[in-house]
Amino acid sequence: MRDKSEKKPVTKSVRLTLEEAQMIQRKARDAGLKESDYIRHKLIDSGEIATPKEKVLLQNIMNSAYTALVKAGASEEEIRAFEREAGEIW
Repeated sequence: MRDKSEKKPVTKSVRLTLEEAQMIQRKARDAGLKESDYIRHKLIDSGEIATPKEKVLLQNIMNSAYTALVKAGASEEEIRAFEREAGEIW
């Protein structure tokens, strides 16, 4: 996503059914985004694996898994394999 301070001088309008509008509103809320940011993310950044909020949650899970591996006494080889696989996500 782009810098929040960047000006956005162009407005686009679309016609939606009430159900479509409600679905977008719900999905944006669930993703922790404003509707315009959610729509922009889906249209422009559709190749992304997740919304910014989901990326943070995923990173937290990966950090916890890494910590668990280390505390469980995983070998250096197992830890490096985890790091390689985790790196493929990003």
